[in-house]
Amino acid sequence: MTTPVLWNEATNQAFTATLGNHLWQSTSMTVVVWLLSLSLRKNYSRTRYRLWMVASVKFLVPFSLFIDAGEWLRSTVAAPVHRPAIASALEQLALPFPQSDGYALPASGPGMVAVPHSVVFPLLAVLWACGSLIVAISWSRKWLRLRAVVRAAAPLALGVDLPVYSSSSLLEPGVFGIFRPVLVLPEGILGRLTREQLDAVVGHEMCHVQRRDNMTFAIHMVVETLFWFHPLVWWIGTRLVEEREQACDEAVLQSGSKAAVYAEGILNVCKSYVESPLGCVSGVSGADLNKRIARIMAKPMGQRLSLRRKLILMTAGILSVGLPLALGALEASEGRAQSASAGQTAVPEWQTKAGGKMSFEVASIHQSKPGAFTPPIFALDDLDDFDVDNPHGRFYADFPLEVYITFAYKLHPTAAETHTLVTPLDKWISTDSFVIQAKAEGNPTKDQMRLMMQSLLADRFGLSAHYENQEVPVFHLVLNKPGKMGPKLRAHAEGTPCDVKGPLPENGPPVKPGDVFPPICNAVMLLPEPNHAMLLGSRNIAMNGIAGALPSIERLGRPVVDETGLTGTFDFTLEWTPEPDHAAPPGAALSTEPEAPSFMGALNDQLGLKLKPGKASLPILIVDHVQRPSEN
Repeated sequence: MTTPVLWNEATNQAFTATLGNHLWQSTSMTVVVWLLSLSLRKNYSRTRYRLWMVASVKFLVPFSLFIDAGEWLRSTVAAPVHRPAIASALEQLALPFPQSDGYALPASGPGMVAVPHSVVFPLLAVLWACGSLIVAISWSRKWLRLRAVVRAAAPLALGVDLPVYSSSSLLEPGVFGIFRPVLVLPEGILGRLTREQLDAVVGHEMCHVQRRDNMTFAIHMVVETLFWFHPLVWWIGTRLVEEREQACDEAVLQSGSKAAVYAEGILNVCKSYVESPLGCVSGVSGADLNKRIARIMAKPMGQRLSLRRKLILMTAGILSVGLPLALGALEASEGRAQSASAGQTAVPEWQTKAGGKMSFEVASIHQSKPGAFTPPIFALDDLDDFDVDNPHGRFYADFPLEVYITFAYKLHPTAAETHTLVTPLDKWISTDSFVIQAKAEGNPTKDQMRLMMQSLLADRFGLSAHYENQEVPVFHLVLNKPGKMGPKLRAHAEGTPCDVKGPLPENGPPVKPGDVFPPICNAVMLLPEPNHAMLLGSRNIAMNGIAGALPSIERLGRPVVDETGLTGTFDFTLEWTPEPDHAAPPGAALSTEPEAPSFMGALNDQLGLKLKPGKASLPILIVDHVQRPSEN
């Protein structure tokens, strides 16, 4: 039994790029907020507090969400959008760590086998987890300590719209709690402050309650726990405490309290009591006390936002949301334009119909022993059905990696020769054989087995690939005479039903008069005939299947594209004698005096088809990366 994979190198690289882009965007947002706060330093502190809170929340909200939303919005509009040059510049600025392009192979899933990957990433992940745990424990200890203080406190009647408690601990006045806040006052404070001073201090705490400062700072505590390694996160926390205290100072003075009385009340609190042991508790002596007292005494403390600055803030907010949306919309438009042109193409339709990403339940891979070979359970060809009985999820094969790639991506076995697979690959990929044994749950189809093989190759061979449309030399398969098929090509409905099977030919004459050939449907069979001839045939096969099989028959060297316009499935037989200067299939003897027509002549006379050289834009599989397989 193999071990399920949770991560691999491809996922590692994708996650690293995503995290790098997110940290870059959050850092850039913090710099922008800092510049805005400098320009608003003469305005009310509550405005700057909101800006710093936006910078904090940005660490929790990646711009990729807005980009995805833009792609979704763009997908609802059919008309193409021209991608301006500035969009590329914005993309480079917003996403400096690009992820790999193209159609990436599935990276993980239930039941997938284990893969080796870098030791650095797991170590960094453990380091991050340890750091987050330490920060969370630190916050929790302080919160539990203060919670114990509140539970031990006695109720106090103060005449405010909030539960008030008196604590015997040397604790400054503060608000504890997020959803049900309570005001905690130190025991004896009523005797240390005058009535005016007490009203100003309590007014400061009630301002924290009205502004829900404990809730907003709790959000920032989550940011600090997750992104403890980023120094700007802690700097943002300092700015939040500073601006929230100054915002409440401004509110107290605007309510009518005298600056001197309020400042003296704060100083008396500081003389008698220690600061709150928890940052999320909004106390009266937070932030830089000297600066606060100086600001309190130097009235006025803040100015209203002018219309110009309101417009600046509004524009900054619209751009911070609108630019990622626009970038996502342009990306979606460009992606569809590329799919329609000679650029990168979409995932083939057969993969979508088969159900998308899948994986084997168990699998093992080991290199073949010299001289040992066991035939596969079923043919690794590009046909839709199994050539023998349904294997019921069992897979066994002993081939080079190149064969497994062509099977997994439903390429014709001659794909490497016919430019369907054009990536230069290492020699071992086509020479070193590997035994792959696997089992899937249920009764998957052949196309679903291909998807499972894609996942297996991605995990064990590190295979990543994508499709591109490229113009390559081809042969166009057309009817010799429009609307007319040859005598040995007919619709399957007119031939022998598939439930009628013939005997498998053994030694001796391969096909006798009256035999059903090929003996089974949905398979292309090539057999040597007497007089040095070759016999090719298939039953219940589509024209594109015939086109896909032809390149391997006479080593055509090009893909064959079906342009006959014929639909449905067909039965055919084709008999010819290989020419002396062509490499004949195994088992065929060559003769300088052919008794059967040449391949091209037989194709014309017997099937009514011909090959016209030309060019066509075809989906080409590009292999981006591959490596020797990991150990079981």
